[in-house]
Amino acid sequence: MEAHGGLPRDIEPRAVEDYFALGYVPDPRTIFRAALKLPPAHTLTLRRGATPGSPQEYWDVRFTCDSTLTAEQAQAELVERLRESVKLRMISEVPLGAFLSGGVDSSAVVALMAGATPEPVNTCSIAFNDPAFDESVYAEAVAKRYGTRHFVDRVDSDDFDLIDTLAALYDEPYADSSALPTYRVCQLARRHVTVALSGDGGDESFGGYRRYRLHMMEERLRQPLPLTLRRPVFVSSDARTRRPTGHRACSAARPPSRRWRAIRSRRTSTA
Repeated sequence: MEAHGGLPRDIEPRAVEDYFALGYVPDPRTIFRAALKLPPAHTLTLRRGATPGSPQEYWDVRFTCDSTLTAEQAQAELVERLRESVKLRMISEVPLGAFLSGGVDSSAVVALMAGATPEPVNTCSIAFNDPAFDESVYAEAVAKRYGTRHFVDRVDSDDFDLIDTLAALYDEPYADSSALPTYRVCQLARRHVTVALSGDGGDESFGGYRRYRLHMMEERLRQPLPLTLRRPVFVSSDARTRRPTGHRACSAARPPSRRWRAIRSRRTSTA
């Protein structure tokens, strides 16, 4: 958006609210009032001289529980699908590698890559000078287990020189605490490989962090409850119309917290 010289730079106040509530600006808003973003898995066709049409969805995920697989069968199918997915993405005519943090997601990708090739896998990690943030020991353990060709760069935990660079890359505010090390590990990877696989999204699916495991445990406890007590919650809405604005939970979610109800009450009273 920044590259478009004719784009008005007026800030969208509701996008600012979304950003402070969620850490990002969900579609269809952007931080600029004059620009909108496409929803996930949608395309928009523009033709010279023609009025823009509506976004068209080209892909969706079914969230259903109609599978008859046992737990053992589901585990075996999961491993096989992950193995096939990783193998397909290893088809490359340029040097290939992987980001390795030592977490559930990247470790699974590296393990499957190591099993798919007789050559050592190139892995890249970032270490921090502050032990409170440094997880490189876990990445090192995975690298040794699978005999990878491991590269590590050490980064200061207050590596704030990148903020202006990231602001230009992201186009709008985005509260990603891993943005700095992600940029640095990409720089490291580019010195050794051309294509790098990552495990983004695996922690959310497999409970890689404590907060995700706790959420999964809570969801299992809520499953026996009546649907009215585990209804989907719209986490972003227009207080004037009480209508959702596009960001909805994809599965059963917890009822609004006391803090959220207080925020909604203040917004409604000032609308």
